[in-house]
Amino acid sequence: MFLDVQNVMKIFHSSEKSITAIKNLSLHVSKGELLCILGPIGCGKSTLLNMIAGFEKPTSGRILLEGREIEEPGPDRIMVFQEETLFPWMTILNNIMFGLRLKGLSDEESKREARRFLSLVGLERFSTFRPHELSGGMKRKAELARALAINPKILLMDEPLSSIDAVSRANLLREILSVWERTGKTIIYVTHNIDEALYLADRIIVLTARPARIKREIRIDESRPRDLLSNSIIDLKRDLLEDLAQSHVLAE
Repeated sequence: MFLDVQNVMKIFHSSEKSITAIKNLSLHVSKGELLCILGPIGCGKSTLLNMIAGFEKPTSGRILLEGREIEEPGPDRIMVFQEETLFPWMTILNNIMFGLRLKGLSDEESKREARRFLSLVGLERFSTFRPHELSGGMKRKAELARALAINPKILLMDEPLSSIDAVSRANLLREILSVWERTGKTIIYVTHNIDEALYLADRIIVLTARPARIKREIRIDESRPRDLLSNSIIDLKRDLLEDLAQSHVLAE
């Protein structure tokens, strides 16, 4: 198995109380899969992603990537966060070159690779711009290009479109799908937006309210690009809405 989450529990402790964010959760992800993790706000989706990234450690259980336990962050797992993380003082080209230089590439190699990934997301004409000169959607594309340029084994996306308007979101969903089809990257995409999950995913994992457990798994066999107004997709959306509504009332 490519990525294996084994009976993971995560408990956060404070001086006043302990909160169980995730309880006895097991999950398997295949190489090249586009997996969406869907659940209500605050259910533990981001916590699970942070543990896969190595930013957090499980309280119990293990997470294995290609048979090796994840114990810390690494370039084989790159996160695209909800918040903007581009360096505002750098051009878009230099933002993408930054991580490549850290990997040991020369300036010439870094620039060549950065331009290649800017072209992949359609931003080649904006390489000399700084982040404040780009739209929100274009900045999301630049962050996607920066993450891909590191060549991770897994691209982790934590509600990356939550602050984007509806039209830009639709365009970016098409862009993410196109990049996935061209690169074959393993993508784990966390969201509470059902339409995003239905448009992108090979498979959707639905989590319960905190503490997060897997409530349901749905494999989507509809061909891409998907029509979100087709009868089959609407039926799936109805089922997922019911799952999420029920998730809010589940108790530990």
